[in-house]
Amino acid sequence: MEKDKILKELLYPTFQYVGDFKTRAGINGVLYPDLRALYSYPKKRRLIIKALVDEVKSAGWQPNFVVGLATAGIVWAHGVAEELNIGMGYMRGEVKDMQLGKQLEGEIPKNSKVLIIDDATSSSKSKKNTVEAVQKLGHEVVGVAVFLNALGGDPVFEEKIKWLKELGYCYVLSWAEIIEYYGKTGFWSQGFTDITLEMIKNFHSNWTGVLENRKRFKELAFKEKNLIFDKSFYEL
Repeated sequence: MEKDKILKELLYPTFQYVGDFKTRAGINGVLYPDLRALYSYPKKRRLIIKALVDEVKSAGWQPNFVVGLATAGIVWAHGVAEELNIGMGYMRGEVKDMQLGKQLEGEIPKNSKVLIIDDATSSSKSKKNTVEAVQKLGHEVVGVAVFLNALGGDPVFEEKIKWLKELGYCYVLSWAEIIEYYGKTGFWSQGFTDITLEMIKNFHSNWTGVLENRKRFKELAFKEKNLIFDKSFYEL
């Protein structure tokens, strides 16, 4: 896998948003990588799909079915399934309120070896729900693969995904790797790079909940050119 090629493709200013965001876990965030925007670029999309396939092969997994997490993981799951020439389904965010009331969509062959695909990991709750749903149907989950390991280095995050690593977990890039590359190439200033890495490694410790941290982040972000400023940024 050629990480540098993917990292180079992420050097564009509309990838990272700054503002006042709330994660699904209810934690305040100040920076948001817009992974869904990557769908729009064929070269970026192909590179990431190939990298996911490479990671799956390196792990030694041999799935015969892929399940993507709705909605962000579906595009990557489809791409991986096409590359591996195997079936694909997806896990809904909630149970369908008509017909069979299904949440796990697709016709999975009996006793399948299932690979679960998502765009990123920032907690792991939705992945755990998906793993349990697949196992409940009698299938084996060979592993979980994502493009972005969002909060590596944060001790609370590492504890949350311990079960995932024990099951089988791989990823293409960490968020910290992307940020470090931005600093190395001068895409971001070193000051903003450093404070962003500080935020990532302390995210679950309520780093963004500290007023002084938000003020420092805002002052440095305001000087950056390669960012998108959400309207909520000015309320930080």
